[in-house]
Amino acid sequence: MPSIVQSLVLLEKLKICSCNALRHIIEEVEEGSDGLSSTSSHSSLTLPKLRVLWIEKCVNLEYIFSAFFAEGLVSLEKVEMVENLKLKYVFGSEKEHNLAVYPSVQQTHTRNLSNLNTLRLMDLPNVIDIWPEYYRPRLPNLESLYCTNCPKLLDSSILKMVTASYFQQETTSTVIYYLKRMISLIKHN
Repeated sequence: MPSIVQSLVLLEKLKICSCNALRHIIEEVEEGSDGLSSTSSHSSLTLPKLRVLWIEKCVNLEYIFSAFFAEGLVSLEKVEMVENLKLKYVFGSEKEHNLAVYPSVQQTHTRNLSNLNTLRLMDLPNVIDIWPEYYRPRLPNLESLYCTNCPKLLDSSILKMVTASYFQQETTSTVIYYLKRMISLIKHN
């Protein structure tokens, strides 16, 4: 009989709704720990087949996974967060977002979420950031980034998502073309 951890490696879709006691899916930073160290039970835990993550109306959810755990989500295609009223961070705990707590984390960590194509954040009144400041995602297949009713979400976090994706490269040339065309029309009139 496989253990719960062993069977989680086969998980492809995780949908959670109205789980009011949920504060996070997997906590990586130990209570009372001074550093970003993972517990032995969590260090071997990954969800390599997880493709869809959908969490809705979990009113006490503060963050989903630690930022370091996210790099094990190699198959992740879609993340959707809806009406999670206390959600502050999508990836990374509050401790991970506070660099002053971890002076040893001075360098930037690039993480490749190559299959992520959709990120939808809706009705999250307290979400501040998607990734910790030191975390640089690579999102070559991101096609849809949808944020609505997230009044505290930092513009820099959205900009980081756009620059981490390749759709930004495609749209930039299109936008520049149309701006040049508009300027040209204005000059001729």
